[in-house]
Amino acid sequence: MELSATELEMLKYPIGKSPAKADFSFEEISTNISRIAELPVALMKLSAELKKEDYDVSYRPGGWSIAQIIHHITDSHVNAYTRVKLTLTENNPTIKPYDENLWAITPDATSGDDTHVSVIILSGIHHRLAKLLSSLEESAFKKTYIHPQYIKTVNLAQLCDLYAWHGEHHVAQIKVALEKRF
Repeated sequence: MELSATELEMLKYPIGKSPAKADFSFEEISTNISRIAELPVALMKLSAELKKEDYDVSYRPGGWSIAQIIHHITDSHVNAYTRVKLTLTENNPTIKPYDENLWAITPDATSGDDTHVSVIILSGIHHRLAKLLSSLEESAFKKTYIHPQYIKTVNLAQLCDLYAWHGEHHVAQIKVALEKRF
């Protein structure tokens, strides 16, 4: 079955593309921190339902497998935690980008046998991240870092919004994968 470009886009972004908002109220930031804190529980619940054969299915033709998605979420959010710490301790640091597609094919990122380890790591990182972000004054969310890959300055409020979306985006992809089984 050949899928149209629109159908592929809907499979790739089941909750829509990442946000591009620049300014956030402190209430919106707090909501995003709560979303970040809740992600590990949602992923644990979803992972508990997975069978061995589920880890190799994808949400779209040519897309990452469920195992790769779970490992990617952890890889990405470990980087997010590091970016927050750098932003809070340095003046407008330039962060180190990475090629997520290459990370997704390393041996530790392709196996469904140990996705539970990635979920445990994610749980710990999100606990620390949510605790740190929740402790910050509103003014701290204006602190920035430079993302050299996108030649863009990002503030911590934007990071919170992006990573709240990112986790939910990939959980939605896992649900699509379980339904569509590409």
